[in-house]
Amino acid sequence: MSTDHTQRFTTRAGVYAACRPTYPPTVLDVLRAECGLAPQHVIADVGAGTGLLTEVFARGGYRVYGVEPNAAMRAEAEAALAGCAGYTSLPSRAEATGLADGSVDFITVASALHWFDPAPTQAEFRRILRPGGVLVIAYNRRDAEAGGFSAAFDAIRNDYGAHSPELKARRGDEALKTWFGHADWRRAVLPNPQEHDWDGVVGLMRSYSTIPDKGQSGYEEWLARLRAAFDQHAVEGRVTVAHACGLSYGPMV
Repeated sequence: MSTDHTQRFTTRAGVYAACRPTYPPTVLDVLRAECGLAPQHVIADVGAGTGLLTEVFARGGYRVYGVEPNAAMRAEAEAALAGCAGYTSLPSRAEATGLADGSVDFITVASALHWFDPAPTQAEFRRILRPGGVLVIAYNRRDAEAGGFSAAFDAIRNDYGAHSPELKARRGDEALKTWFGHADWRRAVLPNPQEHDWDGVVGLMRSYSTIPDKGQSGYEEWLARLRAAFDQHAVEGRVTVAHACGLSYGPMV
């Protein structure tokens, strides 16, 4: 596996785009009500990946830059958003976006904050944000209390590779104080369940960079465990994965 975080998903871009949960359009409702998101605002979606959050803004009529260094991930976003006039794809890194000073009103980060080098990225974010600009951090997480297939999925995923404590700490509350520059950011949790057939469940598991891929040690073992969990919980060949979209948002000072 590559030690360059920007290349971790190169071989998984297709399943990531097809099987990871999208972000609910209610994200826009929250940001309009809580942060004054308006049609004239410009958004930089940094670490945009395959464009799962970028698409919410692009299809909402906003001008949005999808900043993504991985060519395979970026190509998925470009294909999905080819018809969106306000979307611009940038082959840049989080710490060097290529955007002009004070050129964006909102910076969004979806399921990517833990990959960023904090100090240079924070400096870059403050450089490109206009005064009073807002940082939005979004993660789709499975509901730990949901039980059923969601709990079984998480148990398998965690047994075959979870992120290191250092990476997890980068998205914790103490880290967020540094990202926002204060402790008064706000939170919202938006229901975002996903339904999958068997192929979709396999793709979702394979989309995580710590999971052994086909041909690697451990692949057949987790696949068999996943099949058993799917067979136990499926109804008419489908299971529900209890995701929720967690938003942390506020001005970056």
